[in-house]
Amino acid sequence: MLISHFVEGVAHDLESLAELGGDQLAGSVRKVTAAASPSLATQWLSSLTQVVAEFNANQDGLSLELRLVGDDVQIAAMDVDSSPVDAPGEFTARIALRLPDDLKSRVEQRASRESVSTNTWIVRALQTSIDRPNVTPKVGKHLRGTGLS
Repeated sequence: MLISHFVEGVAHDLESLAELGGDQLAGSVRKVTAAASPSLATQWLSSLTQVVAEFNANQDGLSLELRLVGDDVQIAAMDVDSSPVDAPGEFTARIALRLPDDLKSRVEQRASRESVSTNTWIVRALQTSIDRPNVTPKVGKHLRGTGLS
């Protein structure tokens, strides 16, 4: 859905009403709606964001994501794995971890998109990494195999 369609709809409705008051009022309302269009778009997006946030706060297993591409707004539904992280014990161990600010921001964004805490996201990422088969790349300048020249 395009934001501009909603803004144009409001502007058209206001201008139609203003025509009832004569040409001078209609001209003034056209100027006001042109000036207010960016604010209307922002308020409309804020409303959609709030609706999505309220939906996500009251749902378990389903999450909505609001995507903005230029003038196009898209709402996508995603399954959320809300099951707790499988861990052999309680979360009692602590690690002080220093991260670059950019990496910390990206981790927080991913956790937010998946509707989990940053801590839960990090624990899941570490668990996934540890559970993968250990494949260590060979470092060096040695080549093995056969070849034709």
